[in-house]
Amino acid sequence: MQRQRWILIGLIGAILMAVVLIVGWIFVEQLLQPPIRFETKWDGLAPPVLLEEAKRRADPQAETWAEDAILIKAEATWRPSEDWLQTEYPPVAWSLNYYSAQESAVATVTVHGEQILWVPAINIDSTPTPLPRIPPLQGVDVAWLSFRAAGGEDFLREQQGAAVQFRLEQTSEGPQWTVISYSPTAYYSVIVDAENGQLIAVEEK
Repeated sequence: MQRQRWILIGLIGAILMAVVLIVGWIFVEQLLQPPIRFETKWDGLAPPVLLEEAKRRADPQAETWAEDAILIKAEATWRPSEDWLQTEYPPVAWSLNYYSAQESAVATVTVHGEQILWVPAINIDSTPTPLPRIPPLQGVDVAWLSFRAAGGEDFLREQQGAAVQFRLEQTSEGPQWTVISYSPTAYYSVIVDAENGQLIAVEEK
């Protein structure tokens, strides 16, 4: 009887040891496996809003901040996939930069679909030149087409996942679009006259 009891205890011990070994092995396997990552790449896609409509909606926000607020720059950033390279009008959210001489600062209003987002003002020492006309005679669709035609489309096909930034500013030579595309390893930009659509410069790094 005593012997049977010891045999039973031995069997139970062996079973418990086997369970511990199996659980331990599963735990070690999980530790050794690389973690599963769920990544969503930011693409910048937004419901299409014309620049003039974005300004109409952003102006009241800027004027609430400062009565003398004037628009000095409009910009948008996008990360187009290959499916979007042929689109005529970039589906982007506009960020509009306003300058106030009274505040000596620049504030930003972003129009993303139906949303209007406020970015707190930043103090600056210089006096920026205001944009005289919104929309310009040549819109972002012309700047986008010029960028693609000047080698930008080839650049985007080679640099998968590269971002594209559109920037409208007033310069000493008039209003200009700057379209910049960049990836971690490359850079491509064009400058387009916002009055006549002429390609002014191309730069690649």
